[in-house]
Amino acid sequence: MAVYKDPKPTKNGRAWYFKFSYKDAFGATKQYRSKRYLTKKEASDAERMFLVTSTDKVEDNNMTFKDLYDEFRMHNDEIMKDTTKYGYDNKEKFIECFFTVKLKDFNIMQFEQWKREINKHHISLRYKNDIYKFLKSILNFGVKWHNLNF
Repeated sequence: MAVYKDPKPTKNGRAWYFKFSYKDAFGATKQYRSKRYLTKKEASDAERMFLVTSTDKVEDNNMTFKDLYDEFRMHNDEIMKDTTKYGYDNKEKFIECFFTVKLKDFNIMQFEQWKREINKHHISLRYKNDIYKFLKSILNFGVKWHNLNF
């Protein structure tokens, strides 16, 4: 976490910015770079305010899949049709095995084992693909949701 001066300021003289690296909920390293500020003091004050307001978002490495799923449903419940909600409720039982898994610990081996379990159920290939797409949409939401908070 540091404040830097850009050698090429904007037209109105803003040259100071802050940037730092953080790990998102999936364990990927990301960089955040702020907008530019007129003075070094403004940039450092903005950095402190940003860290105070976003600490829970940046350092949430204990987020479970259940937490992500709850956020996904809360975000989408207002914009989904009732039939989509009904479909999600029916597919929820197939992803409940991930609810206790922390997102930082989620890996391909767990996913492959889950796929084998899904294949043991006597359901159509189309419905299995719908379940896969449902899981994918939850994980994509997690990536987008985490990035939108920065």
